[in-house]
Amino acid sequence: MTDKNNMTARRDNNKVARAAGTFAQMERTMGAMMSETLGHIIYKLQISFFELWSAKKHANSFNNTRSTYLRSRLCVLCYVWAGLTIAWSVADFLFLSDTTAAAQLSLQRLLLGGVLITIGYAVSRANNLKSAKLGLVAMVIATNAFYFSASHTLHFPTENTAFSYSYTLLPIIQIVMLTIFPLTMRESLSLMTITLVCHLWVDSFGGTMTSPDHMASYWLQTVIAFMVVWSQLSQLHMILRLYRQATLDPLTGIYNRRMLLQLAMRALAVSEERHSPFFCVVA
Repeated sequence: MTDKNNMTARRDNNKVARAAGTFAQMERTMGAMMSETLGHIIYKLQISFFELWSAKKHANSFNNTRSTYLRSRLCVLCYVWAGLTIAWSVADFLFLSDTTAAAQLSLQRLLLGGVLITIGYAVSRANNLKSAKLGLVAMVIATNAFYFSASHTLHFPTENTAFSYSYTLLPIIQIVMLTIFPLTMRESLSLMTITLVCHLWVDSFGGTMTSPDHMASYWLQTVIAFMVVWSQLSQLHMILRLYRQATLDPLTGIYNRRMLLQLAMRALAVSEERHSPFFCVVA
């Protein structure tokens, strides 16, 4: 009877040991899976951050796709902005008592309108990302140069009158205009820095950098800039996702048939343009 009880106890102990070993193995397996999943998530977040921060991680084919978005929107913005800028010349003569200053402002507006039309035309003729980004920089520099020259013509007003307030809002308008472009964080901050430096430069000439009105304007400009950057990164992230879904095979992660044909056609066009040989190897 005692031997039978001992055998039963040994069997129970063996079952308990096997169960404990199974649970320990399951715990190690789940820990490894969680560690692998966490590492994969961290890796994906790093890739996503670098792709949103700079264009260095972007493929050439994606840069060509993004350049199409930038070029089309930049051309429309330049033409519309040029038209509205020139049309505002009538308001200068209506609301500004100094006709000489109004004439100078109208001349500056005509010059800005001509520069914007030239930028829009030049960008429409190009077909690469570099030209689109150079067009964006040129547009921002041109509009900030107009803001400085207009403020100089108005003798750097220290008080926001009903008329001068329309010119005081130009830096904020310039930042808001950037919302429509899918830019990386680095590109967006670079363009906004140009506007910020010009805004501070104008306020330093007027001696109004520390006035309550302008401090509130800086705060508002910062909030708007944060929202603009968020919108730009959201657009860029959406375009990246759509691009990958349209060009990558979900099973292998390589280019699909449609993307390979597009790359081949683009390479063939470059070969014909440069009069260089073109060949394709099929394995």
